[in-house]
Amino acid sequence: MVLTISNGLPEAAKITFDATAKSNGFVDFDVTSLTAESATEKSFTLTIPADAEAGVYNGEISLTDPMGTVSQKYQFEINVNYSSKYIKSKFTDVVFISNAEGQFAEYQWYKDGKKLEGETMQFYNDLNGVKGFYSADVVTVEGKKLKVCGVQLNAVDVPETKVLAKRGEIYPNPAKASQPINIRLVNFNEEEIATAYMFVFNSLGNRVLQRSHLSEEFTIELPKGSYTVSIICKQQRLSYKIIVND
Repeated sequence: MVLTISNGLPEAAKITFDATAKSNGFVDFDVTSLTAESATEKSFTLTIPADAEAGVYNGEISLTDPMGTVSQKYQFEINVNYSSKYIKSKFTDVVFISNAEGQFAEYQWYKDGKKLEGETMQFYNDLNGVKGFYSADVVTVEGKKLKVCGVQLNAVDVPETKVLAKRGEIYPNPAKASQPINIRLVNFNEEEIATAYMFVFNSLGNRVLQRSHLSEEFTIELPKGSYTVSIICKQQRLSYKIIVND
């Protein structure tokens, strides 16, 4: 941890943590000698407990100068980010964040260190195939902003699994522009419906619509064109063509 010194010549510090931090393995400690990084910066080493859960932890620090004068207490926060194990891949073109415990409310994806504008769903459909370094910013249901550490993933060929029992019914098809198109999931159980998601691609292969938290029956609207609807559930992908006329 690096401290920026606005005045004084501190040489030692005392660090204390609140009850939540201590319950996750943080312990109070004294720093007998701060390390000078520059004329205005000093640092010390703070070890994150190996068993600390991801979260935001609060602590206080007071500084002591060579004359033994102790400063007021300054508050600080430590962000412990989520492990890269939360990022998983499906098929050859989808990565997603495991949210089995329901702790995440918002997402922002990154690939190779670059922010992917508009990619704010639990999953990211990489049209170039899963190949790169993927990470994400997340906001928990408590409103805490944290990161999911990145992981290098490479696409592998995964054969399509045909499951005759499950199917999607789409009607009307062909449809008319701006007319509701009904999509019904047949032979999906409640858990499969809750975890399924849908992509719609135009004839150029560009994704024009994506949706999660599906229901057994729902509607979409599309402008004139030819589209492919992909419904993904666990290790299954169902794809259908839709024609939309004037």
